[in-house]
Amino acid sequence: MKLLLSLLLLIQAVFAFKTFKGVIVADDSNFEDLIHTKGKYTFINFYSTGCEHCQKLGPRYEALATVFAGSDIQIAQLEGRKNRRVRNQENIVGYPTLRLYYFDGTHVASFSYRERSTEELARFLTEHTGVQPKWPESKVTELKGSDEVEKVITENKKRIVVGFAAPWLTNWSDRFNEFERLAEKFPDVTFYKLDATLEENAEIVSKYRVSVYPTLLYLDNMDAPRFRLLEEHEASQNKMEMFLRMELGDEYENLDDLIDEKSAGANDDVEKVRGYGFHKYSEDTEDDADEEERYKKLREL
Repeated sequence: MKLLLSLLLLIQAVFAFKTFKGVIVADDSNFEDLIHTKGKYTFINFYSTGCEHCQKLGPRYEALATVFAGSDIQIAQLEGRKNRRVRNQENIVGYPTLRLYYFDGTHVASFSYRERSTEELARFLTEHTGVQPKWPESKVTELKGSDEVEKVITENKKRIVVGFAAPWLTNWSDRFNEFERLAEKFPDVTFYKLDATLEENAEIVSKYRVSVYPTLLYLDNMDAPRFRLLEEHEASQNKMEMFLRMELGDEYENLDDLIDEKSAGANDDVEKVRGYGFHKYSEDTEDDADEEERYKKLREL
């Protein structure tokens, strides 16, 4: 009996896969074992460390390990440059390449949509497997209507952050966006966001002269009132954290000062109003030929 138990533990140890942030780390030595895991689908992100698209995809892909945890789908990744045997065997010629396998090693489908958000990736997996993702409860409250936003801003008695965003900001539209992840890190702050492009929010957007997306407004009325504003063409999670720690952004003694200064410095530059995210979105929708040329140097045949 002891010998049998020892053998079982040894087998489990051999077939246990290493993970990074919940994602299985596949390589030349375990690829076949992974895609032949009985009763499991395996979704693999073939990536390259030096690929810009892969770097942007990383956080969105890692979130899949959370929403499909304990399901019949294994979420894995494999570094293509380091694992030449699998790369050549699977004919991986560009990064990222996202493929779904069944437990018999069959290649079921490849994710080929341009929008590589967590929601689109999850939708793809559900369409091909029937497995439903388990989305966590949102930490950010959506505000709609200028009156509702005004009430939150002027009547709060705690620490809050209001994010003015636009639908073309991919890092803000996804369920696992950077603003949501920021809210996880600061449980003592209440997070709100609004779509600054909606007509019902036009009045509050005009009042605060919001012209760059995203724009973050931070208010702390717990002790002495503090108001800070961060306008960033690309507000990364790191920059937003620095903002909440009072290391970035402009500080005002009261909201009237903020509004007065914004009004005095207002401009109608259409390109600025569209924001950096608009151009970023446009770049992501360029035709395949242009994208192929841009990332030709990252391809490994």
